[in-house]
Formats: sequence, C-alpha cells, structure tokens
Amino acid sequence: GEEGAPQVPAFTAPATPRVIAWPPPLSVQARRATQRGDFERAERLADRAARQRGSEALEAVLVRAQIALARNDLRGAEALFREALVARPRNPEAQAGLFEVLQRQNRFAEADALRLSTGLRPWR
Repeated sequence: GEEGAPQVPAFTAPATPRVIAWPPPLSVQARRATQRGDFERAERLADRAARQRGSEALEAVLVRAQIALARNDLRGAEALFREALVARPRNPEAQAGLFEVLQRQNRFAEADALRLSTGLRPWR
C-alpha cells in the first residue's frame, strides 16, 4: 500500500463448520454394525437403506455383500458384488470384493481377468 498508510489485516473467512448428519445414514449405521460383527442388525439396517433413494440403495447392496463374505457365503457375496457392479461398474469396493470372492473360490483366471480389465490393484 501507500507509505504511511495503516496496515489492514487481510480478511479471513471463518472456517466452515462441518455438518454431521444425525442420525447417520442407514448405510453408515449398517456398516458400523457389520464392523462390530452384528450382522443381524446390519441386515435390518441394509434392508431399510435399500428402500432409500440415491446412493443408499447401492450402499445397502455392498453391506449385504460384505456380510455374505464375512459369513463365507461366497455365492451370495458374488451375486451381490456383481449386482453393485451393474449399477456402478467402477465401484472399487465391489471390484475388490468380487476379486476376493473369485480368489477364495480358486477362480484365479476370472480374478486375474477382472484385475486386468479394471486396473484393480488388490495388493496395495
């Protein structure tokens, strides 16, 4: 500025407060229940989330797939991960889940083809 003019501090906008949805979305509650091993509660929450609009329905499919995988229901998990990939072909959780299911079923050629076609890097 001009010589002798008072220095005015630059305006700093206040920090934007972080908005936290409460209660959390049903899919978030379902994932937390899954992480705790409470699969029955997770399934009930995923069922409710599946009736929601937007990403909640896809999240419900992914939660159900993770529950099936945890229960070693590989056929069920495969069907659900494939369902998620129909809705969102580039979803990394669905790609990685399907890869794991195929590996666990010793379907290595299919798993490798999935990895190559998607660019999935499961070991990173």
